[in-house]
Amino acid sequence: MRACQDRGFSLIELMLSGVLLSLLLLLGLSSLRTAPARTGTKGAATAVKAFLEEAASLARARNIPVAIGIPDGAYSSELFLLSGHQDPRIVQRLNLGGDFPGVVLMTGSPSTSSPPSLGLSDGTFDPNVWESRHPKMKLLAFLPSGEVRSRGVPFWNDGYPLLLSYGASSGDSENGPTRVAFPQTVSIGPLGDIRQTTGAGIAFGNPEEVAAALPSAPTVSGLTVSGLPEPPRLKPITIFPNPDRIDLPPGVDAKVDPSGYLTMVSQAESDENVPLYCQWITENGDGGRLSASEKVPMTYDRVKGYWVSQWHWRPPDVYQDKYRVECQITDIFGQKAIKGSIVTTLDIGVSQAKQRLLFGSDNRFGTGTTLLTMLEDGAGEKRLFVPSPGDQDRVGAWSPDGARIVTSFRGNGQPDQLYVVNADGSDRRPVTSGGGGAGNPEWSPTGTSIAFNRESGGVRDVWVVSADGSTTRNLTSGFSPDANLNLWQNGYLPAVWSPDEKYIAFFASQIWVVNVATKATAKVSGSKNATRWAWAPNSKEIALLAGGEIFTYPLDETWPSEPTRRTQNAQANTSLQYSPDGSKIVFLSSGNLETVAVTAFGVDPTTPTPTQQITSGGGCACPGWLDDETLSYRKSEDIYVLTLGEAPKNLTDHPRPDWFYGWTKDLSGVFEP
Repeated sequence: MRACQDRGFSLIELMLSGVLLSLLLLLGLSSLRTAPARTGTKGAATAVKAFLEEAASLARARNIPVAIGIPDGAYSSELFLLSGHQDPRIVQRLNLGGDFPGVVLMTGSPSTSSPPSLGLSDGTFDPNVWESRHPKMKLLAFLPSGEVRSRGVPFWNDGYPLLLSYGASSGDSENGPTRVAFPQTVSIGPLGDIRQTTGAGIAFGNPEEVAAALPSAPTVSGLTVSGLPEPPRLKPITIFPNPDRIDLPPGVDAKVDPSGYLTMVSQAESDENVPLYCQWITENGDGGRLSASEKVPMTYDRVKGYWVSQWHWRPPDVYQDKYRVECQITDIFGQKAIKGSIVTTLDIGVSQAKQRLLFGSDNRFGTGTTLLTMLEDGAGEKRLFVPSPGDQDRVGAWSPDGARIVTSFRGNGQPDQLYVVNADGSDRRPVTSGGGGAGNPEWSPTGTSIAFNRESGGVRDVWVVSADGSTTRNLTSGFSPDANLNLWQNGYLPAVWSPDEKYIAFFASQIWVVNVATKATAKVSGSKNATRWAWAPNSKEIALLAGGEIFTYPLDETWPSEPTRRTQNAQANTSLQYSPDGSKIVFLSSGNLETVAVTAFGVDPTTPTPTQQITSGGGCACPGWLDDETLSYRKSEDIYVLTLGEAPKNLTDHPRPDWFYGWTKDLSGVFEP
């Protein structure tokens, strides 16, 4: 057993212990120094990357050049955001020395390659103006087109690299640093893509990463941010649809249907060179869904002289009678907008309207038509999609269940084709292809097929395509003269399918029908020169218009037969439509809507059948029934709705022409929350 001994340390042992302790202390201090250094350069690179991304985003949103300015010299700890058009000014500063002490930024050696020629044209950027305003800065200019242009920042390895280091050894503006610590590189591509990587590139002389921080370059001084501008002044908030067009209950500023969305446009007055941001906030976080949850850059409209931001609001899944959202606008310095005399909160009511209108509205350039939908009270206006320049959706029609729309679309100079799209504008897909051009589509009553016409070899025939586009049939092949499903009536398409889906009526000098199953055709108008038609809801007869009077033919396949005259001196000239219950027919006479009761049919033809004039002043077109007592029509390039015996109401009221395409049936059950 070893005895327990108690003794002290020798001198040599004490000296060895001191050396070891010193080494441990040095290692500990080294780790304490290097850890924040690594964090500092990476954090600084992330901040620089965000600063660059903000500049690129502002350039696109405001449609003017936005530049990042880097003071001349070998090193810098500051970056500046410059904005403007012909008078670029400093509007924001990023001070790396404040949040990341010891971190400096370098732009590398100028003896590098040249950026590629992108062939983009952008007349808004005048480099001479920018260089004369800020001669002591290197500039990276982000253009609205997406292109990046540089003055003083070299191009290397497919980008403009910015190197961040925790201090740097002595270097000069031509040769760059010889050593860097914990480097991070932020590289900007010629089309604005921004990348952050760890390490330095050969553009900086392949610098060696060192274990300890090197002396920091001095902070560049002499550049200051211009004085803060006045806070932006908020202009009135615009709501689409315009609430002035609809009857709003007390305390409600706008309405929307439960399945739709509301478009809100915010406007603010401020200096063009001071970017603004907009954010809509829902009350208590449960006031609906917004198209963006964070603040977004606003766009400056130079023509109107103010900033604009557009948002969409959708009702939440849990139904309420009213929702409140608040608009907040701030400038780039965080100053909130001055409200002035307007209210920045918005109370939104949810409409329980029953039917939806499909209509087209010409764009302001007159180069195409945009399809929109709206509920019968004017609320819930939806823009389905905007055609590209030169393209247009010529006409559309609802599926019987109101869930889909078929459109005749012309794009890229190609013949018209049919597309089916969901009622909210999603899942748009073609159902026809090939030449000849497909037009005038109409859904079958069950929604399984779509009738249309197409020209081939100089002859236009009636076709039917399945709703999914899988099968297509020509029903009038070999028929002469040309077959047309219907006649254009200011964009309105009268019904062509019989309600029992057995026949399709079409026009070829006279009124004909074709049996969808057998393709057998028959002339139904007898000796009368009929030009318009409408199917009775019970499928037992078809009404025709000839010589200003209304005639009917029984649906018993005894065609051709002489019709039964149903009116006397009606002076009808276009647009027959049965009411949903089949009790009335609306028609146009001298540009006014008139109705005749079907119960009066069959009276002594020598006795005039009474008609009721609904509108006056002429100019009406495209009459259509919403229900048995409510009509819509087009007049003065807008669409109106009226209940019999009451004053009409303008539903659309857009600055350019609107075109009526049709109503869904009563969809109360679909839109119930």
